[in-house]
Amino acid sequence: MGYISVVPPYTLIVSADCHPVNPRSYECFGKLICFKPIRIIGDPHTYENNNAFLMDIIERGGEAGDQTCVAGLLRAAERTNILMPVYMKDDSGISAMPLWTYDSLYALENRQIGWIYASHDSVRKEFSASALTPDLIENAKVLLFGEVDYYNSYLRGECYRFDLYRDGKPVANYTGLLGKLEDVKKEIEDLVPDDCRGITEKLRRVEPGSGLSFIPESDIISPACFDLAPPAGGPPVPETPKGGTNGGGTDVPLDVDVFPINDPSGVTMAVANVVIDNNIAVNGITIERRLDDLSVVMPKAKDINGRAFNVCAIISKNLRIKINSMIVDAYRLKINNA
Repeated sequence: MGYISVVPPYTLIVSADCHPVNPRSYECFGKLICFKPIRIIGDPHTYENNNAFLMDIIERGGEAGDQTCVAGLLRAAERTNILMPVYMKDDSGISAMPLWTYDSLYALENRQIGWIYASHDSVRKEFSASALTPDLIENAKVLLFGEVDYYNSYLRGECYRFDLYRDGKPVANYTGLLGKLEDVKKEIEDLVPDDCRGITEKLRRVEPGSGLSFIPESDIISPACFDLAPPAGGPPVPETPKGGTNGGGTDVPLDVDVFPINDPSGVTMAVANVVIDNNIAVNGITIERRLDDLSVVMPKAKDINGRAFNVCAIISKNLRIKINSMIVDAYRLKINNA
């Protein structure tokens, strides 16, 4: 499942990021310390339990805490730190909440899994302030809550990427967009060129099998591999795509979707996307006008030296002919019905 928006000459594809980077691997404002072995989440630490954690940050802050109860430790820890308890929610997500009472360790049906905190020194450094004020503390809590919410999106798989094409050629792509789709759309608007602002407003949902697939290019862009040589000593074997059907590619199921575009130069006529055998998606194919005829051009990219290369090649001649023919036929059908 993914989303697509076509605003000529741009095509925007928003899809799931299958290889998101853990946001806790970057330098963060707060420290997220979790104890319950529900899963390995949060920042790495060596604390054996909650009390050991509280005692450590108390000592680092130069305070002395009452070690006879959790309430005493929390009071001492809060003198030099901002702490917020982190809970496991009913839908398996996590959430940070304000520290209302000192028995919050047992609140919400014992669903607390840890803490997110920031020392007063780190708060002053973050905001370039010489002293803590109530407003500064509230701003710090907002940051801490935001970090937990952001990390929760990562844990829940709310991870997106987008690919932007102009006249069928890739112009921008970003990964690691986390959060609800509406928030991601706002982030995309800040990243795309000025002349295609508003393109996210026309995003439409596309389900699997509808002719489009949203597998990241890094996962699908590689030369297609086919069995071309017959076994030694045996009879010739027809070309067979691995995992496909016999017949040199002519029996392979194909889904084609074409998006005509208005190219001022009159060269690129449309962008096409093809799903091969319900398993492989090739996005960003272009239809170009060549000497009063149409030519299907597979996606290209440039290496670090600026040299262009094909990012996808259909090795089977029969399959290549079939794909090209279906793309051109789908384009002409859309033009005639426009």
